[in-house]
Amino acid sequence: MQGYYGPLLGNPEGAIPVYRLYSETLSVHLFTVDENEKNHLMEDEDAKKMWTYEGVAYYAYP
Repeated sequence: MQGYYGPLLGNPEGAIPVYRLYSETLSVHLFTVDENEKNHLMEDEDAKKMWTYEGVAYYAYP
């Protein structure tokens, strides 16, 4: 498991966004720093039925 330093408010230099999505079906949040994963879950027709994008949860240093 990789670690990170966070959470940080605002967008400090060198920090990356941690995106938050929610699945009402599963009653869970998903946090990811992978923008491709976030985009896939927001754009794929099947995934869009399962996940709702809630925005940037916070910023973290990689």
